[in-house]
Amino acid sequence: MRFGNRRSGEATLEVATSFRRAPGGAQQYLGATPDLAVLGKAFGRGKPISALVGRREVMMHLKPAGRAEMSGTYLAHLTAVLAAGAALDEYGRPGFYERLDALGRYSYGAFQELIARSGVKVRLQYIGPRFGLYFGLGPDRPVVNYPVGRRNRTTKRF
Repeated sequence: MRFGNRRSGEATLEVATSFRRAPGGAQQYLGATPDLAVLGKAFGRGKPISALVGRREVMMHLKPAGRAEMSGTYLAHLTAVLAAGAALDEYGRPGFYERLDALGRYSYGAFQELIARSGVKVRLQYIGPRFGLYFGLGPDRPVVNYPVGRRNRTTKRF
């Protein structure tokens, strides 16, 4: 399995899912490999760090091998790198993701009760600790792609 469709010529990305389901991100959890992945806040336990990782044929476009420039304010800053190492150690501990999932399930159950009592037409959708609220969609309308998510028109309400 992989994200997207290579035949279309579009690059596929993993952005907002790193470390939420597995130490190897959505790639490990879903058995899928994006062309590029961006690791952010969870990577550095809140410290200002990010990592851009990807397939060799994509990354070869970056300097020094390629022509594209990559830079950052905190690129390889020592405290952020140490925090990232500590975060990776934590994510690899036995039981870490089981506890995270249990906390997520508890929270989603409470959210579902509030939604049911409110009478508001909203869909709560989640995977692991990451969730989204889709106003205007009922609980029977799963959001499976961007166009479906956009149909709820929350941008016009907020």
